[in-house]
Amino acid sequence: MKSPKKMMIGHRTLEEVLGRHKKWLDNQPSGDIANLMNAHLYGVNLSGVDLRSANLMKADLRNADLSHSKLQDANLRDADLEGADFTEADMSDANLWSANLQNARMHRARMRRADFSMANLKNADLSESDIHGASFWQADLRGAKLTNIDFSGGELLDAKL
Repeated sequence: MKSPKKMMIGHRTLEEVLGRHKKWLDNQPSGDIANLMNAHLYGVNLSGVDLRSANLMKADLRNADLSHSKLQDANLRDADLEGADFTEADMSDANLWSANLQNARMHRARMRRADFSMANLKNADLSESDIHGASFWQADLRGAKLTNIDFSGGELLDAKL
């Protein structure tokens, strides 16, 4: 796994972007929301990182470690998350519209009201996850591990199972 210390996002390191985001979350001056749109973060270790409300639209997070991370209200629309690890992450209210989550590990993740519309979840592990109220409209869930999942309050309209 790659460390966020030296990865560059524009003219800042990822570590600086995450530090400013933490300040923003704490309502401190000089803080601002993390904008990681289109960022190339292949294989990065973001385990346990607080990314609430961050913009990760179209980011390349293939094989990244996001286990135990906080991604509530994050924008992951069109992100490439193939093979990423979201074990026990909180993705409640996150936007994952059209995201590629093929082979992603989301075991025991909290995904209440998350939007997975048109997402690719082929062979993803969602076992024992909390997906109450999540939308999987036109999502591809073929081969996904859905053990001990309660779809109540969720939307599966036109989903491929």
